[in-house]
Amino acid sequence: MWWLLRFTRLLPGLVLLLLFISVGTALGVERFPPPDFSGHAVPQLVVPNPQPRSTGWLDVAVLAGQFGGDRRVQFRVEFRERG
Repeated sequence: MWWLLRFTRLLPGLVLLLLFISVGTALGVERFPPPDFSGHAVPQLVVPNPQPRSTGWLDVAVLAGQFGGDRRVQFRVEFRERG
């Protein structure tokens, strides 16, 4: 129940903060007129053709090969430092 006492002490401050924020946004002045898009034509959406699923597997294979090659180089360097 200690959290309830703490919350009740913070509640007036939170209410005042929300009140000030809401009043500040409600009294905001519109400095610029809204844009007029009456003559604007919406362009046609162009969607590229989907790639085959094998492309994803090829990406994974290349990434795994790169990790393996990096690990092999790392082992080679560690072996030279010990030897």
